[in-house]
Amino acid sequence: MAKFFTILSTFLLLLSCKKNNHDPCQNAVQPSLSFNIREVVYDSSYVTDTMFSHNAVIFETVGEYDSVKWNIGNDPRIFKEPRFIYGSGRFTGIPVGQVEIKLTAYKAPNVKCFPADKGIYTASKTLTIVDAYTRGSLTKSPLLGRYHGSNTDSPLDTFTVRIEYFDSTKYDLTHFGRQNFYWISNLPKGYFWDGSDQTYNNPELQYGVEINYLGYKGFSTTDGATCNNGFGFLSHDSLIIDYGVSFANCKKRFIGRRIN
Repeated sequence: MAKFFTILSTFLLLLSCKKNNHDPCQNAVQPSLSFNIREVVYDSSYVTDTMFSHNAVIFETVGEYDSVKWNIGNDPRIFKEPRFIYGSGRFTGIPVGQVEIKLTAYKAPNVKCFPADKGIYTASKTLTIVDAYTRGSLTKSPLLGRYHGSNTDSPLDTFTVRIEYFDSTKYDLTHFGRQNFYWISNLPKGYFWDGSDQTYNNPELQYGVEINYLGYKGFSTTDGATCNNGFGFLSHDSLIIDYGVSFANCKKRFIGRRIN
């Protein structure tokens, strides 16, 4: 019996040592640097790898680091904020085309688990900048199209929302002030402009939007009773619109899938 208890005690001691001998590196993860590029339209922004040259852009680090350093194309300046807005209006000194964005981040390394880690991490992305306005060379937003779906609070009541592109010389150039523009129609369902301004008197149109490559901000043409102001963005082949955002009694979310 004594021999049995001796063996049992030895086994329990070994088991206890095994439990207490935890590997501190078992769940350790070496930093993998990443960042987002977000095109800005008014007070909204959308993650993208392509943007219009007339908009500003946000660069933001994913994760926390002791310090960071950004290099933006051929810009000689060094930016050291983890998140910042770059550009206002058209990019000064950065033409339409591709721009390399490089981020370097610094953080005290876990040398016990990763002996070769120097605490310096790098990541880079290519940002494509396109022109939205110049005739003959402009790039249209991939938002253009027809999207069939519904509001999230009434999924069986389906309808189709359209985002279309127009040449304003066909209408009133002095009113719009640009040579091309975007319109969204049938939002809310069945809405169209029927006011006195002849520029808008087309039941196929609703209201103009400020566009970026993958998203937009729209403005109500009335005092808000139609609840049509809001924000929209493209996610793969689905259009997501949060509208009526300025009015607590009519906030809606439309989700539609592209049908052409």
